[in-house]
Amino acid sequence: MATLKNGLADLNAEGLISKSVFVEGKMAGNADFTSPTPTLAALALAREALVEANAAASDGGRSAFLAKRLAMENLRGLLRDLSGYVVSIAAGSEKVIVSSGFDVRRSPEPASSLTTPGDLVARFTEFPGEVEVDWRADRAVRLSQVFINAEDPADESKWVSVGTTTKSRFRVTGLETGKFYWFRVQSTGVAGRSPMSDVAKSLAA
Repeated sequence: MATLKNGLADLNAEGLISKSVFVEGKMAGNADFTSPTPTLAALALAREALVEANAAASDGGRSAFLAKRLAMENLRGLLRDLSGYVVSIAAGSEKVIVSSGFDVRRSPEPASSLTTPGDLVARFTEFPGEVEVDWRADRAVRLSQVFINAEDPADESKWVSVGTTTKSRFRVTGLETGKFYWFRVQSTGVAGRSPMSDVAKSLAA
């Protein structure tokens, strides 16, 4: 369902005038909006009043600036009311909202997928039965899970989780010395899970 975005709050006098002209043009004779509230005639009068007040304020003068501000508030209010009317008619239809000259609020883009943990390396350490695994992690990673396979890296059923870490390295302990092991890593974050990393092999010395 589409949501209307009137975008009026930050518009200056010229922006409000341009927006009003655009909306008036889009809604005039538009079959979706047969009885605009407020009327397009009222909107046009408020716009013309702002044009005059804006021109008068260009020469300075406190009263002229006050008149300009009031004219801006009046036109902004009418446009805001009209956007409410559009919302009630459009019932969430993006096509109808856009046809009125108002914009549609875009949904936030979903977080991009995490990249695959890269440059995975596994190496034995100075301690018997230990292998240190490190890799390059995406900045958006919150947690990485390390998997080990002691038999056949091609057999998915032989992969088991050996631990998790918030860092981009992990030391696996308690391994059988003189035996080869395979390792891989998968990361998780707000964007979900990353693809599984490539496999690294190391001897547990």
